[in-house]
Amino acid sequence: MDELIALVGRSWRLLLLYPGGLTALGCVLVTRLLFEQPRGLRRGALPRLDVEIVIAATWLLAITLLPLPQSDWSYPLDLLILLLLLEMPYWIYLPRSLNRATQITALLNVYPLLALSIAALGQGAGSLVALEINRSTGLLHWAGVAGWASTLPPLLGLGPWRNQDLRGTLLALRRVGHMGLLLAVALPANDQTPIIAALLGFACIVVPLAALNRWWRGNETWWIGWQPWLVAALVLLVAWTSGQTLLLRLR
Repeated sequence: MDELIALVGRSWRLLLLYPGGLTALGCVLVTRLLFEQPRGLRRGALPRLDVEIVIAATWLLAITLLPLPQSDWSYPLDLLILLLLLEMPYWIYLPRSLNRATQITALLNVYPLLALSIAALGQGAGSLVALEINRSTGLLHWAGVAGWASTLPPLLGLGPWRNQDLRGTLLALRRVGHMGLLLAVALPANDQTPIIAALLGFACIVVPLAALNRWWRGNETWWIGWQPWLVAALVLLVAWTSGQTLLLRLR
């Protein structure tokens, strides 16, 4: 941990410009404008309590550590560590929410699909290190990315899962972190990938989610009904590819 903190301290561009700092705050502003009603932007604008400031700092650090294109980040961070940096502070924040039971239920329903998506990504890359995953290709990789993308609406409280309590800069920062993490596993983090690709990729994630949040007025049970089939499909895909790999090794 000391080595990681020292490395971050020397990488001032990561902290102040990209992918953290001004870039992260700009994405937070765009996310709030697209996901929230104009009236909601006046309230809960900034984290006020000590615990909220610590949570916001943790999420900003998580965004800074994302292996995005041309971030020059070579530290081999595990995908699960990045995900825990986004989710553990949120579970600390949840007891302060007015509708925590509904939010906890949505999270517990979607976590199995998220876990299987990460398993598919790890199986496809042969590693859970983020820098290895975003250099991977193939069926398992893109199946994992698609499965992860399908978890974002309930995970981030959008569409049928939206809640008036889920607004403000703090929650927008968590949403940006999750979208950035999905983008980090989908885009190769190397010198050949331009930074504009990260901005275009973020737009390709945030615009459909904003449209879904604005116009999907249906019941979430439709998605919940499909979720077991998505889980079963990913389980079969991971099991089949694992079996194929095992047979090749036995030969």
